[in-house]
Amino acid sequence: MTISYEEKFKQLQNLLLADYATFYVWETLQNEKYNMYKIKVAEAAPRERIVWEVVDSKQDWVKNSSEWTGTEIIWDISLEKKGARITMTHKGLDPELECYKTCVGGWDYLISESLLKLLQENMGEPA
Repeated sequence: MTISYEEKFKQLQNLLLADYATFYVWETLQNEKYNMYKIKVAEAAPRERIVWEVVDSKQDWVKNSSEWTGTEIIWDISLEKKGARITMTHKGLDPELECYKTCVGGWDYLISESLLKLLQENMGEPA
């Protein structure tokens, strides 16, 4: 069964919008540390842009555990001839933040590997 780019685009859009206006992301780390993010869908323009506002956060591994609170994760989406272009910007994730280097590496992995695998194989990582 072949899934069209249009269908993949719809799947991606549903994933980014989620089924709720506000949702939580939990991540368990080593040594009983964790990340928690409460995210609100602040803007949703189908096929164009989705903005997530981080309304609460806790990163158990940095001194200021709420560094992400007040930041925005912006997904700009456009259909192209052979697929879709996704540009993700984490507004407020600045180099002076303690988590910056680790978070940039995490985003790079999630976008270039996990999201790609999710779209191609219907299973991202971590599963």
